[in-house]
Amino acid sequence: MAHIGIDVDGVCYPFTDDASIVVSEFLHVDPLELPVPKVWDFMSEQWGVDQKTFWEIWYEDVARGGAWLRLAPSPGTVEGLHLLRDAGHSTHIITHRKGGEVNTMKWIQKYDIPYDTLHIGRDKTRVNVDVLVDDWEQNWQEVTAAGGRCLVWDQPWNAHMLEVERVFSWYDVLDALS
Repeated sequence: MAHIGIDVDGVCYPFTDDASIVVSEFLHVDPLELPVPKVWDFMSEQWGVDQKTFWEIWYEDVARGGAWLRLAPSPGTVEGLHLLRDAGHSTHIITHRKGGEVNTMKWIQKYDIPYDTLHIGRDKTRVNVDVLVDDWEQNWQEVTAAGGRCLVWDQPWNAHMLEVERVFSWYDVLDALS
C-alpha cells in the first residue's frame, strides 16, 4: 500500500471560494461579481488585487479565525480520504499554509479529516510519500523533477498541463494507485 501526500488548498479545501469572500469584503463587492479563477495568480490577474495586498488581507482574516477555517471540505473529500485509508493507504496532509497552522488544525478537527501525518511547509518534496495529489503546476514540476509521482487534481488553473496524470475525483486517485 502507498503513502499518499494530499495537498489541501485546491484539492481538499475550496481556497478560491474562501479567497472570494476575503477579497469581496476588501473590495466591497458581492463575491459573485468576482470572475471564477482560471489562472494561478487569479487574485491579481483576474480580481485586480496585487499579491502583497491579497496576502495582507488574507492573514488578517486568518487571525480573526476566518480564512482556512470558514468553509467545509470540497465535496467528497472526507469520504475520499476514508476510501484511501480503507484501501490500506496512509494519508499525509502536506500544505503550504505557513501562518495558518492553528486554523488548519481546527479545520481538520472540525471536519474529522482522516490523516496519518500533517506537514506544513513550502517544499513538498521533503515529505516521504509515494505519490502527491496536488493542483499546482510548480509542485508537480518539483516532485517529478525529484523523481516522484504527482497526480494533478483537475482545476481551471492547471488545464494547460497536458502531459500529466490528471485526476478528477478520489475514485480516480484510487484507480491510479491500483
